[in-house]
Amino acid sequence: MSMTLTSSSRTVTVPKYGVGGLQPFLKQNFAKNRSLSGKLHVDFYNTIGGYRVTFDAVPKSEYDSLKTIFDDQLTNEEFLLLNDADLGITDLSVWLNLPEEHDLRWNKQAVLNLSITLEPENANS
Repeated sequence: MSMTLTSSSRTVTVPKYGVGGLQPFLKQNFAKNRSLSGKLHVDFYNTIGGYRVTFDAVPKSEYDSLKTIFDDQLTNEEFLLLNDADLGITDLSVWLNLPEEHDLRWNKQAVLNLSITLEPENANS
């Protein structure tokens, strides 16, 4: 079985040859403000979890599919549904993050060292 992302418009299969598979990560959400006196104030909001997948090389056609569904979530203002039977994930509402186009490294036919993140809609701790 494979990992898929679904929008209201389409379903895309995520390439399975990622280095290390789906890797969980934690991210601290906070805001920093330095006053005129020089004192630093930090407000800690929460810690969110998510998943990262890194690929050695993704063929252009598969990258284009990921970019299309990324654009769907922006155009339709929606979260995507992540499914992976191997990991027991069913209809997990996530936000797909792709690197900026200018940060991508291409050879003639593939994106090299692509890293994507999937942030669950409800991932607060």
